[in-house]
Amino acid sequence: MKRRTFISSLGAVSVVSALQLRAEDSKSIASRQMAGWAEMDALRKAVQQPSIRSKDYTVESFGAVGDRKTDCTDAIAAAIEACSEEGGGRVVFRSGVYRTGPVRMKSGVCLHIEAAAMISFFTEPERYLPPVFTRWEGIEVYSYSPLISARDAQDIAITGEGVIDGNAADATWWAMSEAGKKGFENSKQKLRSLIAENAPVSDRVFGENSNLRPV
Repeated sequence: MKRRTFISSLGAVSVVSALQLRAEDSKSIASRQMAGWAEMDALRKAVQQPSIRSKDYTVESFGAVGDRKTDCTDAIAAAIEACSEEGGGRVVFRSGVYRTGPVRMKSGVCLHIEAAAMISFFTEPERYLPPVFTRWEGIEVYSYSPLISARDAQDIAITGEGVIDGNAADATWWAMSEAGKKGFENSKQKLRSLIAENAPVSDRVFGENSNLRPV
């Protein structure tokens, strides 16, 4: 066999091998995708609509005032607590602007915000401390409380045609990463370093001055 013919043969074999590998890779990818879709279908079938009792608890009856200035944090928490303890139902916001800090959902509770109502969150970072177990950019961490959260809860919902306003703006939450950019970058780097070191979640504690704004 001539050298040129031999080299051409090698090239042809390489191309065929590459095509075979691509075909096998494609089959493998397709197989994984099919398995993923099957898993998604199983998950979808397992998800059930929350079961909420037909009883309403108006936040006004627990002391909330929708006047855009009253701190309704404790009143909303009391309504959620009573609702859950008594078997669940809807915690209803009828009309007005209800100012609040973090809202923690409990089992059996539906937050129902009617069309004329708004839940408006305070933007002072200290209201979202002490640090709680949460996620930041998908990473488990102890940091500022989310605006609305639930843990170890079932049958929860948020319904209605009203508004939930986190009040994000250049002068509020966004300033945590702009005005305090150095602290923000330092916190991000520290968190990523802890992940690289396989540090347990209990060691990933952030909060005041971390500039990792809440979810």
